This record gives sequence, C-alpha cells and structure tokens, in this order.
Amino acid sequence: LTLGTSGDTVSIPSGVTLANAGSVTGLPASAISSGTIATARLGSGTASSSTVLYGDQTYKAEPSAGLKLIASGNGTTTNALSLQSVFSTDYTNYRFIGTFKPDSDAVDLRGNYMTGATVKTDSEYRYIVRSWLRASGGNAAAYESAWGEAFMRFQSSASTSNDEFGQNVDVTFFNPMTQSSTNTPNDAHVLFDVFNYTSGTANVIRSVGGSNYQTSADWDGFQFVYSSGDINFYNYSLFGITGS
Repeated sequence: LTLGTSGDTVSIPSGVTLANAGSVTGLPASAISSGTIATARLGSGTASSSTVLYGDQTYKAEPSAGLKLIASGNGTTTNALSLQSVFSTDYTNYRFIGTFKPDSDAVDLRGNYMTGATVKTDSEYRYIVRSWLRASGGNAAAYESAWGEAFMRFQSSASTSNDEFGQNVDVTFFNPMTQSSTNTPNDAHVLFDVFNYTSGTANVIRSVGGSNYQTSADWDGFQFVYSSGDINFYNYSLFGITGS
C-alpha cells in the first residue's frame, strides 16, 4: 500500500499504531521534532546515572579519574578572593588554577582556610617556599619557611610588582575536609607552583612549596589575599579531582 506521492503530507490520526517489520529509510534526524529517543536505541549496555555512552555505541562506567569543575570566576579590585563552601565530602582532593595581579609593589600572595565566611587565622600553618628569580643581570634565589604561622605563603616575600602581567597560580589541596589534629596522612596539605613576570624590573620568578595545616574540624573554603593592598584582578577555576 502506497500512501501519497513524493512531496505529499500524510496526516496520521492520534491513537494509530505504526507497525514496521523492516526498517525506515530516508528519514532525516531533523524530522524528529518532539519527544526523546529511548536510551536503548542509542547503544548497548545499561544507561544509568553512573554510565556514559562511548563512541562504539556502548554504555560503560563513567571514567574514574579526571577533573570536575566546582567553581570559576573573575573580577577586579577586591581585598581578597574568598571561595566559600566549595569543598565537600564529594572529593578528597582539589586543584585550583588561576591568575592574580596585585595593586601594590613588593607584596606576597597568602592564603587561609575558611568555614563559611569565617577565615581561619590561628597559628597552625606550617609552610616552606623556594623561589628562583632570573633577571638580565643574573640569577637569585630566596627561601621562606614558618612553623605556627597565621597564614600560608605562596611565594617568597616582596616578589611581586603591580606592573606585572599577573601571577599564574597552580594549587593542589589535599584533604581540606579532614578532621585530623595530629600529623597523620589525613592532615590538610597544600602543594603549589607560582610563576610571574615583572616588566618594571625585568624579572621572571617561580615559587614552589607546600603547607601543612593541623585541625580538628572541617574547612570547606579558602581565601587568597595579598600581604598588603588589594587584588587588582583575578580569574580562576577550581576542580574536584575525581577518583581521589
């Protein structure tokens, strides 16, 4: 039975069931203008909240490792970048990638854990920082460390200039939601790498280091701030590390 000819429109009343023992050819995907395609028609395997459809048209388990974007943003002229309530029990470890530019000369980037809007400034931070500087006239190095400080430092002191192009900051947070109060593998640790170029003094500077923080509570946020003056501009992305 042939209905109509090429170019004709055939109206099918509602309630009519179309049975097809063979296959439908020549039907463009654009012709499907409503409804959804059953997941079983897209691939083999079981579609669920924990599986994804791969290129071989098979539903498989979601990849167990990678980065999941938690928060991102940018802004100008602020006293501090406060990331409130970004850490949770969904992830053990986190990675922060961002850029900062200070308003003042000769300042250093610092950080503190937070709970809600409360910044943790007790004397429980222990850190080491090693910085290398290269100028046209030669090399230099600096070393900073502290035991029982009220903050963690991300670079050696006075290694910034407000005429720079921004500091690139890469920070890994280990166990920020820990509840350990002794030196155990569950302590809240931070590893970081900071790079910046100052055009006024023609220096390139790299700082690497780590910080330990011993706490008996969960800390669900973090604040970045300069030792003096405002943050002139910033942009960042914070990721949860899946499978960690």
